[in-house]
Amino acid sequence: ITFVGSVLAAHFIIGLPLRYSIVFGALMIVTGPTVIGPILKRLPLKPRLATVLNWESVLLDPIGAVLAIIFMEFLLAKETSWFVSLWQFFWIIAAGVGIGFIVGWALRFFVRKNENLSHESMNLTILAGALITFGLAHMIAPHSGLISVVVAGMVLANCEIFTQRAEIKEFHGTISTLVVSLLFVLLAAKLNVDEVIGFGESGWWLLGAMLLVVRPLSVFISTRGSGLKLGEKLFLSWMAPRGIVAASTASLFALILLRAGHPDAAALESLTYLVISATVILHGLPAGLTAKLFRALEAERTGYLIIGAHALGRQIGRWLQERGIEVKLIDSNPRYIRKARQEGLMASTGNALDPYYLENLGIKRIGTLLALTSSDEVNALACQLGDKLLGEGSSYQIAPRQLRESHELTKEMVGKAILPQLPYLGDIGYGLEEGRYEWQEIELTQEVSCEGPLEIAGGTFWPLFQIKKSSCSLITGETKLKSGDSIAGVHSQLLKK
Repeated sequence: ITFVGSVLAAHFIIGLPLRYSIVFGALMIVTGPTVIGPILKRLPLKPRLATVLNWESVLLDPIGAVLAIIFMEFLLAKETSWFVSLWQFFWIIAAGVGIGFIVGWALRFFVRKNENLSHESMNLTILAGALITFGLAHMIAPHSGLISVVVAGMVLANCEIFTQRAEIKEFHGTISTLVVSLLFVLLAAKLNVDEVIGFGESGWWLLGAMLLVVRPLSVFISTRGSGLKLGEKLFLSWMAPRGIVAASTASLFALILLRAGHPDAAALESLTYLVISATVILHGLPAGLTAKLFRALEAERTGYLIIGAHALGRQIGRWLQERGIEVKLIDSNPRYIRKARQEGLMASTGNALDPYYLENLGIKRIGTLLALTSSDEVNALACQLGDKLLGEGSSYQIAPRQLRESHELTKEMVGKAILPQLPYLGDIGYGLEEGRYEWQEIELTQEVSCEGPLEIAGGTFWPLFQIKKSSCSLITGETKLKSGDSIAGVHSQLLKK
């Protein structure tokens, strides 16, 4: 829809020759991750909207660029048929995906075998792997390098025992910001500004068609049956900034076409930059105001960050997720992380005491930190960090088992204590996996105190959450429970010592 609409707008409104309009339409498919990424980091958008915008920008980047390349080569090779062009397109896609998977798996194997490499060596190894992926794919199928790198990155991102993910993302952020900024300066230096703003009234009509007709039409048709509300669709309709891929590809095409004897090809580059400038200014800069206007932001930070992906952490995560609450789990044990992902949970291997790691984990919608590790010290330190990042009073932890021995720690503890008599995590974890313990929701028939477990139904019940109409909250020793309240927790039919 974007492609066809952009072609028609460029051809009939601007008067751009059809052969250039087709290339322009392919370039307009691309939305810029270099612009979308910072917006998603800055704004706590609703999860579905953030997912749509993120993957639209990431996946359409190589597809739009490859389509534009195919159309340009068809334009230059007058004897080439449409069948040959389609075959080239699918060959580029297939080669890029294939090489990306192969090199991605090779990198994954290398990372597993050499996980103890220094951060510097691992960063350079991944960068070298990206360059090798790009070069190898380009050798086999010219112009497939971008697709291959995206696919290799997706394969590597799902490596279960990848503990240096945060450091690599930090390195990636620095490199990409430096390179993209430099590239924008170089491209802008060769641009004739008079040509960009020289389209006059027809340029404004084109922008109106792109922003107010083509993009909304694409969004509303594509999201039928998705469950998105009208305001959310309107927000997506007004959020399609173009970035460095469209700019660099258009500049490259202009150079190639001018050398090939197409003197009017400069209009293609100028028109692309006109759309880039307008969308970055109109879509990117006021993104926060637009999100508030269309109610695209999370009403409140309702998500949970659970430190500990063992059986109890995963059980709590699944229960919260079933209630529509965003959950993220962190653990240093790759086996637990692998199990959590297999159960459909968002989980990552990392250091819960690293503030940079937590910030880059994406915690804009996280409002509660729950520390469930077997280490009292780790729980206490994680809660201290959680209160700094999420706000005071937002962290909870298992109270130390040996309260007397941990008296000094308890006094300095920042997180609110839950279930001071919770069984040892290893015992409750095995119990949940073996069926000796189970997760239950019950309704109280009398007022109870939450200083310890409850004796119900011939067994022991450890209450963790108080269930309300539209939300749930963790139970602490200060929680007052009345008759008729609904609670959720772990129930054991057999009394455990």
